[in-house]
Amino acid sequence: MLHGAAEHAPTFRLFDRRYGPEPIACDFVFVSDALVPRLRRIEVDVHTQASDHQPVFVELG
Repeated sequence: MLHGAAEHAPTFRLFDRRYGPEPIACDFVFVSDALVPRLRRIEVDVHTQASDHQPVFVELG
């Protein structure tokens, strides 16, 4: 909703390639129509290596 047709940032296999060769986007946040007007920001932390999946942050206003 916020980024239009832009490609999704990768959320899996950025640092750990045991499960495949390329990073992919496979973690998504679904919001109801009622929440769409409250969306302010969505961001993927592509720097942390705390998990094999990257955190996805959603800010509502």
